[in-house]
Amino acid sequence: MKKILLLMIVACTILLVGCNSPNDNLDQTTIHEHVLNPEFYYLPTGTTQMHTFGWSVTLEEAISMFATDVVVAQFVQHRQFSPNLIEYEFVVVDRIAGNAADVIFIYMDIAKLPIVDPSNFYRRIALPFTVGEEYILALEKIGTPYANTHEDGYIFINNIAISLSNPSDTINNPYFFSDIEIQSLTDVVYSRGDMMAFMYEISRNTPSPRGYIRSFDMAEILNGSQHVVIIEITRPRRLSSEMIMTDWITNDLYYARTLRSLKGDFSYGDELVISFFADTVSTGEIHIVAVQSIEPDGRGNWLSFTSRYSLFAIDQLDEILAILGHVQ
Repeated sequence: MKKILLLMIVACTILLVGCNSPNDNLDQTTIHEHVLNPEFYYLPTGTTQMHTFGWSVTLEEAISMFATDVVVAQFVQHRQFSPNLIEYEFVVVDRIAGNAADVIFIYMDIAKLPIVDPSNFYRRIALPFTVGEEYILALEKIGTPYANTHEDGYIFINNIAISLSNPSDTINNPYFFSDIEIQSLTDVVYSRGDMMAFMYEISRNTPSPRGYIRSFDMAEILNGSQHVVIIEITRPRRLSSEMIMTDWITNDLYYARTLRSLKGDFSYGDELVISFFADTVSTGEIHIVAVQSIEPDGRGNWLSFTSRYSLFAIDQLDEILAILGHVQ
C-alpha cells in the first residue's frame, strides 16, 4: 500500500512539473516550487528575491540593508526570460544611489508574481508597470558571475516602486511594497521634487554590490582575485544536467587538485570543489583559474570564480606570470 501511495505522489509531482511552459499571457503561466538545495538551485544573490523578514520593516530599513541601487527609470517592457523568470526592462533617467547602466534589466521568479485569483495559486500576473512611465526603484544588483541573466541585472527589493506621475498608484497598490511599512511615504508631499528629495535622503547609506570583478581585462581580474591557481580537474561533483532549476544559473561543480599556486596563500589541499560555467571543462584537463573561497572568512575548499572571465588556458601561463610579477 505504501509503495502504491508513493508511486501516486511521484506521478502527481511529474504532472505538476511537466505542465510548466512559457506563455505570452503571464496570468496563465503555471508555476511550481523547487527544493532549495544549494547544489541544485542557485539564486543570484545571498538574499532571496522576496526579502522575507518575518515582520514588516520600514522603507528606510529595507533600502539601507539591501538596495545597492536606487534609480529613477522609465519602464520599457516585460518579457518571459525563461520558463520561470520574468525580465523587466527599464531606461535609467536618474541615479539616486549606485552607478546603474543606462539600460537595466530586473528579474523576478514567476513564483513571486502577484496572484490573479486567490482561489488559484498558479494564475499570476506581471507587476503592473505602465509603458513610458517613470518610477523610483529600489534594487539589488545580481551578485554572482555565473548568472544567466544580463550583466546589468537586478532583482526587486520587496517590489519597491514609486510612480512619479501618480505615486498613490503604486504606494497604495497591493502588488507593491510587500512587507514594507510606508508611513514615512504617506507623510511626503506627492510631488516629483519632494519625492526625489525624500529618496535621496534615505538612500545615503546603501550597501555595495556583492563582489565579483565586472571586467574582462586579464590584469584587473588577476590583480583583484584572492587566488590564482593551476588546477587539474579530477572528477565531477554535480553537473548542470542534474540541476533542478537552471533559470538563474547553469553551472558544473567539479573536484580539482592544486598543481601550483600563483597568487595567494593557497593551502586548501587536493580536494577542491570549483564552480564552472556549464560545459566548459572536462575531467583530466589542466587550467588556470582566478578564484575565491565562498566561505565568509575567505578560507575553505569550495571556490568560485572572481569574474565571468576567470578561466584561463594553461598556454597563457607566461602572460599571467608577467602580470603577477613572477620572476621566471
